[in-house]
Amino acid sequence: MENSNIILQNISVDGLGSLIKSIVKKEVAELRHLSPQENEPDKLLSRKEVCEILNISTVTLWNWVKDNKIKQLSVGGRRYFKHADVMQALKSEQ
Repeated sequence: MENSNIILQNISVDGLGSLIKSIVKKEVAELRHLSPQENEPDKLLSRKEVCEILNISTVTLWNWVKDNKIKQLSVGGRRYFKHADVMQALKSEQ
């Protein structure tokens, strides 16, 4: 980490607190937006996304679907998986 001096001028303690609070709020909001959360259980994921999350091959995913370890949905001829179902499959395989 680089050593540097920060000089604050013309800012009150309350002003500094407000500035820090707003920056932290912004960063937390960005982090929540980037990663899928458990509060999005109905979010649909593609086969590729599911394989990446579970670290499995498409063949394994197909076998899990056949063995009813994970449910798939068909939307317009495409196959999708609910985020909540993927997380449940991940927990059951650990």
